[in-house]
Amino acid sequence: MHSQEINSLVKRLKDLAKNITLSIPKLDIAGDNGMLHAQSIDLLMGLTELEGKLPQHKTSDSAVHSKETKISSSDEDLEAKKVKGRLPRWGNNPNQINSRILALFLKLSKTEAPVKVNELKNAYGNDGEFDKNFAQMKMISERNHGKVFEVSDGVVEIWPKVIEYVEGFSKQVGI
Repeated sequence: MHSQEINSLVKRLKDLAKNITLSIPKLDIAGDNGMLHAQSIDLLMGLTELEGKLPQHKTSDSAVHSKETKISSSDEDLEAKKVKGRLPRWGNNPNQINSRILALFLKLSKTEAPVKVNELKNAYGNDGEFDKNFAQMKMISERNHGKVFEVSDGVVEIWPKVIEYVEGFSKQVGI
C-alpha cells in the first residue's frame, strides 16, 4: 500500500470514528454507554496520533490536504477561549470530574516530575470515569470538556495555549 492510500484510509477511519464518537451520547441504550464513548474517543485519538506520524503525500492541492489533516490555528484559539471560560466554573465545582483530574494533576506536578498518565490515572482511582473524561481533556473537538492537557510518550503536560488560565484555576482552588 502506498503512503497516499494509507493516508486516505486513516483519514476515512478517523472521520468514521469521529462520527461514531459524536453519536454515542445521543443513543438511548439500556445500561451505561460511557465505556463505549471513552473507547471511541481513544480510537479517535489513536487515529489522530497515527495520522500525525505518517508521511504526508504531496499533492497539487497541498493546502487543502494540510487543512484536512491538521487543527488550524483559529481552532486552537477558539479552544483556548473555551477553556478560559470554563476553568473558573471548574474551580467553583471541585467535585466535577474534570476539575478533580486537573487539580490532581497540579498536585502531582508539584511533587513528581514528570507526571505520567498511569500515575495520574492510578491516583484518580476510577479507571472508566478517568479514561472517558481525560480523553476529552486532551483533544480539540466541538463537544469536549476543553483541551487542557497534552500527552507525549506517556507524560502529561498542560497545553501551552492554556497555561495562564490553568495558573488562574490553580490559584482559585489553592494549589
